[in-house]
Amino acid sequence: MPAKRAVVVGNANLETSLKLPAFPLPENSSYRPFGLEFGVSGSGYNVARALGTLGTPVRFATVVGPDTAGRVVRAELERQGFDPTFIHEGERTGRSLVVSDAAGARHVHTDLGGVAEAVYPLERFDRALAGCDLAVLTNVAYTRPLLRRAKAAGIP
Repeated sequence: MPAKRAVVVGNANLETSLKLPAFPLPENSSYRPFGLEFGVSGSGYNVARALGTLGTPVRFATVVGPDTAGRVVRAELERQGFDPTFIHEGERTGRSLVVSDAAGARHVHTDLGGVAEAVYPLERFDRALAGCDLAVLTNVAYTRPLLRRAKAAGIP
């Protein structure tokens, strides 16, 4: 049985992660973290990666800006084999900051940038949807008009 193909539409953010020994930090403290990392995150990205890891061919449709964060996200998506055809350029790339401690407590702060107002081109989505068996649309606003397109195409 051939593998099912999925299109995933959603955010891809540049994430900064900071690991601290414990919360709260003393006021006015100067401290060397034991883990400061940068990477790609976001609801759409996480779903696309998970499906790909499970062996599903995935087309990932997202919006990133022309800024430095967007160039980093785009490069990482391409490095992971996602087709850049479905990366739409928006105003500004979303960013997130995740601060965690050794016990696993976390604070997550997200700045969606221009993604909240972005519009994903319908024709580009139609191309991404072609030949797919499944559409996964996350809760970012630009996916709402795409739901009708997927339904009209008979793609669950």
